[in-house]
Amino acid sequence: MGIAKWLMFLSVIGFLARPVLAQSNSDPIGPTAALDRLKVVAEPFNPSTDENTFISYLGYVLTVFFSMFGVIFTGLIIYAGYSWMTAAGDNTKVVRATSIIRNSIFGIIVVVGAYAIWQFIFVRVVQGS
Repeated sequence: MGIAKWLMFLSVIGFLARPVLAQSNSDPIGPTAALDRLKVVAEPFNPSTDENTFISYLGYVLTVFFSMFGVIFTGLIIYAGYSWMTAAGDNTKVVRATSIIRNSIFGIIVVVGAYAIWQFIFVRVVQGS
């Protein structure tokens, strides 16, 4: 119990001792100050879109989606390998670990196939037109 109290004490001290990043107001004061700040915010906005803008955003989202699933399945393979190594001869744990590995490899194959199909379609639709 002493270690838990000590760690709690250190975390509270660490939280209270963190630096405060406070700066003074450097914005100009005047009738156009708010408008100047809005212009800075609106500069990166580009209202020109075309028929492929939605497909491009969808491509980015799907790439992240497929990447996350690839990482999840890879993590499952590592977990199953660890549980297989620590099974200590218990046949049920070994069977469960091999089942997880087999299903994870199948999942990775499905994700890679879906990503390949998506990239093929994405290249044909967006870059091809």
